[in-house]
Amino acid sequence: MVMFKFISKSFISGLLFYFSWPTKFTILTPLIFIAFVPLLLIQKEVETKKNGSIIFFICCYISFLIFNFTTTFWVEKASPAFGEGLFAVLCNSLFMSIVLYFFHICKKNIKFISPLFFLSFFWVLFEILHFNWDLNWPWLTLGNVFSELPSWIQWFSFTGVLGGSLWIILINYCIYNVCIFYLNFNYIQIKKLIFISFTILIPITCSLILSYSYKYSGKKINVLVAQTNLDPNAKFENQSWKFEKKLFYDLTNNISDSIDYVIFPETYLSTQFTLINDNPIQYNRNQIAHILRVVEKYKNLNIILGATIDQYLDDQKIKKYNSVLQLNSKSLSFHHKSKLVPGAEQLPFRDYLKYFFKDNFLSLAGGAGNLSVLDSISLLEFNDNKIASLVCYESVFPNHVREFIDKGAQAIFIITNDGWWGDSQGRKQHNSYARIRAIENRRYVVRSANTGISSVINPLGYFEKIIDPNKTESFINSIILLSSKTFYVKHGNILIFIYLAIVLVLSIIINRKNKDYGFI
Repeated sequence: MVMFKFISKSFISGLLFYFSWPTKFTILTPLIFIAFVPLLLIQKEVETKKNGSIIFFICCYISFLIFNFTTTFWVEKASPAFGEGLFAVLCNSLFMSIVLYFFHICKKNIKFISPLFFLSFFWVLFEILHFNWDLNWPWLTLGNVFSELPSWIQWFSFTGVLGGSLWIILINYCIYNVCIFYLNFNYIQIKKLIFISFTILIPITCSLILSYSYKYSGKKINVLVAQTNLDPNAKFENQSWKFEKKLFYDLTNNISDSIDYVIFPETYLSTQFTLINDNPIQYNRNQIAHILRVVEKYKNLNIILGATIDQYLDDQKIKKYNSVLQLNSKSLSFHHKSKLVPGAEQLPFRDYLKYFFKDNFLSLAGGAGNLSVLDSISLLEFNDNKIASLVCYESVFPNHVREFIDKGAQAIFIITNDGWWGDSQGRKQHNSYARIRAIENRRYVVRSANTGISSVINPLGYFEKIIDPNKTESFINSIILLSSKTFYVKHGNILIFIYLAIVLVLSIIINRKNKDYGFI
């Protein structure tokens, strides 16, 4: 009976995460502020029990399994043979449970430091790890939950998305404390409820002030965004390049001297683009001859599109990249994708596993599973314009995008092929998360997605233009190139570390003075 009560709370927690997550139930987003509370109540109850640690871990795993499955199992559609979606759900649920397990152990055994510190520290450490290691999966970074509510999170330009994660943890912990006090004394602490209300309302109020006070100006340019709506599997078949050429003309038939950029999605070119060192072979120039004719006609035009690049080096090595090409009347330049999807595009921990598995292990169609990465940040430049060009998955890494802006990027262009995920929440979430990148960096974000959703997002995180999924369309929109840098761009996650240090120091001081300091 007791175990049933714990499992029921786990299910409630998992469903609270699900219903709060974008983009299905935006009105229910505030549920994220209580999603951890059932798990924290379980932890309190089992803390002194025999096998309490195992019970708590199982309950956490049930909750996070529901959370991950209901929000991200669409990944399975990208590579069902490999079971990538199931692998992502099982592993990420495990990692999240380990975070809560560490919190439980420290709360149980280290009494002179606040449990709030442990919960915040381990969760932020986990999210930072997920930005950087080979099994990276930042899709469920807690702060992403606010992507459909830009009016709440303008202060992300100071803290980045991790500020949202800490906000969620703080409020959950505060509400948990109120619940514990009520269960013990049958009394609700009004002062603490007022504190919680202010903890929610003050950031939102600051966000509204920032939203209304933020002004931006700069060079205005016109972009033509194309949504090709091609079947991601059929587009690589023989002779598909013929339809690709016709589609190019159809979607750019309204091009003129006023257009500065034309943007096509990830892997728009259906055939491999080959480089000898950094120079394209003549065949490639024939492959894109129709595009070159357009940029020769319009001297100030840049055409940006996605391609798979095979690069042959002097030492006979071949590197394969998922890349962005920029073509204009002066040059052909490119940027290679730096953040790869584990499994589908890279074998995690390849250097450690190469003695146990063949190099082509987990390879998928088109050489996926063994792609190379660009180790440095490169911008697409033309005259005075500097553009951050991101390929698909790269756009969900906040610090990675920040580095482009810190290097001088004046706008963010995202090319993606979300068609692999079908008509799922995946492409809607991907488009929504781009709003957070716009706010963090105060830049226009322009998305060209194969099957949708293509959009233009302003520096406040609001859509200016959008193409619905599964439509073959293009649109023209003006954006402004911006050069100022936000606090987050300049200093990264420094405010996150300052917050953690303050919580740590306050908890130690208060414990030494033997005082009850509310939630700390």
